[in-house]
Amino acid sequence: AVEQARRNAKAQGVNARFEVADALNLGSSTTYDTIVDSALFHIFDDRDRAAYVRSLYGATHPGSVVHVLALSDAGRGF
Repeated sequence: AVEQARRNAKAQGVNARFEVADALNLGSSTTYDTIVDSALFHIFDDRDRAAYVRSLYGATHPGSVVHVLALSDAGRGF
């Protein structure tokens, strides 16, 4: 899927970088302008959700935008 996204971006002339990483430990050596979470947050339990939010915080900088797509608001914690 990531390779397909890279090909699609290149074909459309879009300057984008797609990465595969451990979402709970993104690190802070690289920060991103935009992060898109497509239906990931809701799969975590409370402990991992907190770790995920900390991980996102470490991978962003002032002015970054994080988009979180949740598939349902009916689940626990929404």
